[in-house]
Amino acid sequence: SMCYDIVSSMLGAIVSKEGIEVNAAKTYLTTASVMYDAVYVPGGKESIEKLSMQGCSVNFINEAFKHAKTIAASNEGVDFVKGSQAGFVKVSTVGSDEIVNDYGVITARNKQDLTSFYKETINAVAQHRHWGRCDFKGQVTA
Repeated sequence: SMCYDIVSSMLGAIVSKEGIEVNAAKTYLTTASVMYDAVYVPGGKESIEKLSMQGCSVNFINEAFKHAKTIAASNEGVDFVKGSQAGFVKVSTVGSDEIVNDYGVITARNKQDLTSFYKETINAVAQHRHWGRCDFKGQVTA
């Protein structure tokens, strides 16, 4: 079974546009991405706009990238990953029904069914680290 934490800028309940409530147990200041095997950035236009303005969330994803952790992003979450310093990896998001795995950065956009995206992410986590990124570690300043 998989263990996960919802990490946000504040502790407590977060409600999705669809009304689904999740509980943020950690903040960017109370944990570090190196404590996790992977980071998943879901979509949501408003959420991603807020995340992009927060240096601590950008640092969180950059640190995960620097430590060769799996990073998964869907929909607007892809924009966040590409916009962070870690986004220099050429993450292709072309097409509306495509999943790309580039150096353990898994992205999907406009997919109705994310089952294959999740499977690809789980397979990437099973590889533990994505050492091919070592070639461009010097470009990440997290």
